[in-house]
Amino acid sequence: MGAWLWMGVLVASVFATWWGAGRMAVLLRMLRRRWGLSEAAGASVIAIATASPEIGVNLAAALRGEGDIGLGNMLGANIVPIPMVLAVAFLASWRRGDRPDNEGGKELLVLQPAAVRVHAWPYVGIVLLVAVLTLPAPWRGLQPVDAWIMIAAYLAYAGQAALRGRTHGEEVDWSAGKIALAAGGAVVLAGAAYTIVIATEHLIRAWGIPAVVGGMFITAPMSVIPEAFATWMVVRQGQQTTAGTEMIADNAVTLTLAFAPLGFVSVVIQDFTLYLVNLGFVLLMPLARGAQITYIPDRT
Repeated sequence: MGAWLWMGVLVASVFATWWGAGRMAVLLRMLRRRWGLSEAAGASVIAIATASPEIGVNLAAALRGEGDIGLGNMLGANIVPIPMVLAVAFLASWRRGDRPDNEGGKELLVLQPAAVRVHAWPYVGIVLLVAVLTLPAPWRGLQPVDAWIMIAAYLAYAGQAALRGRTHGEEVDWSAGKIALAAGGAVVLAGAAYTIVIATEHLIRAWGIPAVVGGMFITAPMSVIPEAFATWMVVRQGQQTTAGTEMIADNAVTLTLAFAPLGFVSVVIQDFTLYLVNLGFVLLMPLARGAQITYIPDRT
């Protein structure tokens, strides 16, 4: 197969992972309502589904011995989505600015400041933890102990979100159809994630680029396209805080749970300078977004 045919396979697989993640997210949203989590706090739970494509890709990369693709995907998935998705969200909020059901009036992309306390600043802490675990020379790289530490970091992140946004739960309908659809979505997602890694392998060989660069600039950007479509629809429905907080929570999950498969197979950082520069941009994104939200009035 030629490079462009593999690109077509990659695009189809990315949308398949998005479909599968969407089916899983339905059940997790029901859990959020059952547990009485607020919109901001519940994003840390729903993000398990929205970040599942990145988790699946990294797991598939680890199983195929392509840890550099997973590393590039993890870095790219924490740089590309924030500016791209926020640009889409801004345009969507601007398009609905004159609608009578727009609670924010003429305000564009008004998010609740709770998104900073619950998600943005804890995410900054997660990025700094990754730096401590992977940058110093004595233990540079991704190792099994790092994987366990990042799993614990996710549990701490989700725990603080739940404690800050707990209300009274409500009854939900746990229908067999929804459970079966979510299970089917998980199967589709797993198969599509594996295909994404295979397609990326062929593309980096065809174009002669390093595997980590392929993960950053092929796999990760493609994975953002379905998320951008979803963000447009969510903001057009008036759920601006949902769009903003789920995106930040998605990145937090990507840098914790999606980190684990690469740590368990002990990925070595081949290009330290490239890794350092990109980790710096990973840190810059939540800092900039958190500072912006802090100075927006809470009108939602």
